[in-house]
Amino acid sequence: MLGLLCLTGCGGSGAGAPAIAGWQSLGGTGAVIAPDSAALDSHLELSASARVWLAFADFDPAAHTVAPVVLSRSGSNWQCVGPCNGASSNMIRPEVELALGGETPFIAFEQAGRAANGLSVMSFTDGAWAYVGPSPFTPAATSRNALAVGPDQSPWVAFSDYSVGGRLSVMHFGGGTWNYVGMPALSAGRAFAVRLLIGSGGQPYVVYRDAATPEDISVTTYAGGAWTALDPIAIGLGPLAAALGPQDSLYVAAVDPGRNLHLFSWNGTRWVSSDALSGFTSQADNIGLTIGPGGIPYLAFGDASSNEAPVVLAAGASEVSVVGGAPVATAVAAAPVSVRFQGTLFTGYTNADTLNGEVYAYFP
Repeated sequence: MLGLLCLTGCGGSGAGAPAIAGWQSLGGTGAVIAPDSAALDSHLELSASARVWLAFADFDPAAHTVAPVVLSRSGSNWQCVGPCNGASSNMIRPEVELALGGETPFIAFEQAGRAANGLSVMSFTDGAWAYVGPSPFTPAATSRNALAVGPDQSPWVAFSDYSVGGRLSVMHFGGGTWNYVGMPALSAGRAFAVRLLIGSGGQPYVVYRDAATPEDISVTTYAGGAWTALDPIAIGLGPLAAALGPQDSLYVAAVDPGRNLHLFSWNGTRWVSSDALSGFTSQADNIGLTIGPGGIPYLAFGDASSNEAPVVLAAGASEVSVVGGAPVATAVAAAPVSVRFQGTLFTGYTNADTLNGEVYAYFP
């Protein structure tokens, strides 16, 4: 079950009117999810209507099963999107990705198939979950899956493709079929920590780590019928996140082996490191990134110097501030920690101690 943070304007996102300033609990997801279940690999998205969407792999310890579950919140209540016991069965790994095409949620997860395991994508339309193309549609098993939806509402996936030794592949659903974008096996080695972004003109960007050069962050984009690699970011092993800002400006956040937080932006020819984080001393882990109004980056993470408590930062041009002046809560924030902005700033995490949902709103 997932926890949320919202900053300014929460009333417009279904948080309700604040009683007092500061962090306020918005309740949890226990009302719609079995209290003994565990939410794994939870993800947060926001739609333009200010509806909040949560997806996670719901593990039932009694039945030893896992299923993809999606919740939404509009007003003051959480509701299941489709069945509360999961959109599908035969999920074989507790990894689920969530993306929105307007007000339509899409999920991606690995599923057992008749011939082989592989990646499946579903969308919720006309009141029911339906597969997008075959299930599964990849030629072999996958992992490190990433999902995004383009401006034409068509889904894209990037993943570690076991049909080519775990190297990076990207596929797009168009014309009623899934097709590779360019050739498969885009990386030299096995791909991991894969992030996928689609620009406003439909151009894909993939940020990932390549086992052939694991201490670098690799970035590639597809245009003019070919994939083009941007300069790698030499940062050392650690978590990463990526986001697109105004005019599809590309940002990458990363944590180095010492758990120090870094933020980079691509200026068209090279990566530029943010001066704002140069004096920031907290140790980051489980990182999320989004770009707010005015191109201000917001970063969310579990703070290793505070027992992995969830923290949200606003990174200005020359300085960084902790939203609320302190961690969101004392909970241990498990990966991933996601952050989104749609009139209001939200961040999501799973409480690693209880695996229960925690929802908070910040009112200045």
